[in-house]
Amino acid sequence: MSLEGQRSLLKKYRDQGRISSKLYSELYGHAKGGKFKTEKALLEHLHKAMADAQKGDVEQAKQAAAKAKQQKAAEQRQQALQERREQEAATGMTADEPEDNGGSWTTVSRAR
Repeated sequence: MSLEGQRSLLKKYRDQGRISSKLYSELYGHAKGGKFKTEKALLEHLHKAMADAQKGDVEQAKQAAAKAKQQKAAEQRQQALQERREQEAATGMTADEPEDNGGSWTTVSRAR
């Protein structure tokens, strides 16, 4: 296919909204440089590029979902910490203080 035919195909796909203007510009440059010898080669490259773009969109969605999940978990940890601090303030005891066990600390020896 001639260069004019490849350019018109790309223009048609861009006007129909099948490809973005960024992808159009990239493929236009490749066509101008003679990368595609036939229309079939151009279409194969085009479909591969569109599939890669779609995979990227799916990956971005997964990353956004994971980030939202992490943020929710962090908020829950902060809320639990705040509740624990309020409870410690109400009882007057901190989590770092040992419980009163008569003042003796016992150690456990390990049998060998």
